[in-house]
Amino acid sequence: MSNIMSMSDFITIVILIMVSILVYKIVTFVKAWYVQSLKNITRDTRDINQNVTPDINLNQIIFDVIFGIVAPILCLIFDPIIFRSLSPVIAVGGMFAGLQIFFYVGIGIEIVMLSLWLIFKPRSQQISSFFAGVLISGSLVSLAIGILILPLTLFGLFLLIGILGFAPFLTAMVFFRSGYQAMKQVRQLDVSFWVISFGGVLFVLGIPIFTQWQISNAIASSVNQVIYGDDEVAMQSAQTLDYYHDKIPEFTEWHASHITSGIIEDIMQQKSSLPPLFVDRLKYFTWCSTCLDEIVWAYIDEKNFEKKDFLAKIYRDATGEDIENRAWIFND
Repeated sequence: MSNIMSMSDFITIVILIMVSILVYKIVTFVKAWYVQSLKNITRDTRDINQNVTPDINLNQIIFDVIFGIVAPILCLIFDPIIFRSLSPVIAVGGMFAGLQIFFYVGIGIEIVMLSLWLIFKPRSQQISSFFAGVLISGSLVSLAIGILILPLTLFGLFLLIGILGFAPFLTAMVFFRSGYQAMKQVRQLDVSFWVISFGGVLFVLGIPIFTQWQISNAIASSVNQVIYGDDEVAMQSAQTLDYYHDKIPEFTEWHASHITSGIIEDIMQQKSSLPPLFVDRLKYFTWCSTCLDEIVWAYIDEKNFEKKDFLAKIYRDATGEDIENRAWIFND
């Protein structure tokens, strides 16, 4: 559990990678320029020609770093609606809040792999095939995101922040160009190329999928243990949820909200009495602004005044707030 990296740690590491790439590439560019200058003033250039670094374009390097590394980070930081909610009082997360871990881990891997490619550009046929699969798959995912959020991007232009919505298209171009360069280094696109490239695709998609699956299971298990477990287990599970909420608040709240809503709905539909200490256990979810919204919806739909008072009491005992205030938000 301690292996989960906070967003600030992730951003710091990526910025360090970005700066390292810029410094390395600028030094390489200056070195190549110096060697080329020696070539122009030296008659015997046969040995020098063999050491000149070919096809170095500083403008392209800067473009790739800005739109392949910096822009994705800025989009995550200033994201108002894709993975995080514009209004946390009304909704949990954004359009893809349920896939936040998948995309965050995937973006991190793609940035690291792009960084390695920009720095080293390996000549090995097998390694180039692997990079081709990784980078081109990253390009396709970035393009898909750009297309999906295009309506919001156009609307967001009125708020200025919408301009960041065009960044995925430029990021897709950077990754595709780098992936295509990796493909060009492979002499023959035979079976081995496609197998290794597919391995790159599995690598860049498999790790995020596995990570999200593990964290989702941990959150779901903790929520169930808080509701149904004994006191000691409930306390430990609540601490686990607090930890996840501290590290990945949007995803934890989104996932916990869906789990608790299902549990509360099942309990409300039962004719039997509530589980022991049910209301006390709900107090563990005070950090989750929507985890108890199923009670609010049941309150809104309920026509029997006695049952409405019962639901209002449960909500007040669990949150310390008046259910009418939350119901007013939904009805507004």
